[in-house]
Amino acid sequence: MSREVTNDEIHEVCFSLQPNKAPGLDGYNAHFFKKTWHIVGDDVINTIQEFFHSGLLLKKLNATIVALVPKVPNPSKMTDFRPISYCNTLYKIIAKIIANRIKPCLPDIISPSQSAFVAGRRIGDNILLVQEIMRNYHKDASLPKVALKVDLMKAFDMVDWGFFLDTLVAFPFL
Repeated sequence: MSREVTNDEIHEVCFSLQPNKAPGLDGYNAHFFKKTWHIVGDDVINTIQEFFHSGLLLKKLNATIVALVPKVPNPSKMTDFRPISYCNTLYKIIAKIIANRIKPCLPDIISPSQSAFVAGRRIGDNILLVQEIMRNYHKDASLPKVALKVDLMKAFDMVDWGFFLDTLVAFPFL
């Protein structure tokens, strides 16, 4: 996590972004940066390296608009919308560099029972595990048992963000 961010790493991440995603507040999408890299590349690299050296991000780069896009005709409740974020491309590059660096640490800090965000883990494995447990559930009648099915909406709707931040800070990669 703490190694220097190289010019090649920034270039590679920039050129890996989808070219025609919605632009941020500055109006520039990844396509612009790719086509004009010979002009803006050095400034992009300097700006991103400055962030990783100082930890400070210009307010204009950190500005994001969240828009609600309807998922159904005539939406009437919040679940009928999908939020999308309009982030500046430089912000996306920084975020992807951080994500790429955290990715190798995820299997060590995410429980084996969690499927999301870890390559090679599939939610189907958890479904098979539950089926196996329930198939053999009745075999030992001497022990009291209980089975619960918990219906959570989206996990991030229920997150205690203060705890989440404290947990991230406790790990050595931050």
